[in-house]
Amino acid sequence: IKRQNDIFKIERLLNTKGKFNLTKIKKITSLLRFEVKNFNYVNATADLNTKINLELHKKLKIRNLSYSTEGNISSLRIKTNKKKIIEEYLPDYDPNINIKDAKIKITNSKKIQTLDLEGFIKINDNYDKFKVNEKYNYDKKYFDIDGYFDLTNSKVEFNQLNYIKNNGIKSKLEFKTNF
Repeated sequence: IKRQNDIFKIERLLNTKGKFNLTKIKKITSLLRFEVKNFNYVNATADLNTKINLELHKKLKIRNLSYSTEGNISSLRIKTNKKKIIEEYLPDYDPNINIKDAKIKITNSKKIQTLDLEGFIKINDNYDKFKVNEKYNYDKKYFDIDGYFDLTNSKVEFNQLNYIKNNGIKSKLEFKTNF
């Protein structure tokens, strides 16, 4: 902690290792302006290092909050609401998401928040590789998202194109979008 006039500049490194549930995650994410409102259940085992920088002004007002989190997620189980749009293309889709052996990096500053997540995801019976990179610009209120999902172990249907891909056929969905 450094003091300059009436401002305290705080820089801390936190190591978070162990098991997490939805209640704990909501507490942490509320401090970091990160929402998890679409999750009904979360259970995770992770080893994360978080660097937090902030300024504490008079009357305990926090300014210039920034943080970065990096680490490994051994296991992550999330229950979400079933999404009909996803089920339309992935008929075996289960809203219970299981991720393992993932690397995560989250950074947040006054202007930009980024998320990089890469590991293995279980869509039905088997795990497949995935990668997601997300960037949000607070000033422009604008998302850039790209990545891929290996869909080798998933059934894929595009009814409008009369296309069906069964389990076991090597395939990959790459995406890049902004809005």
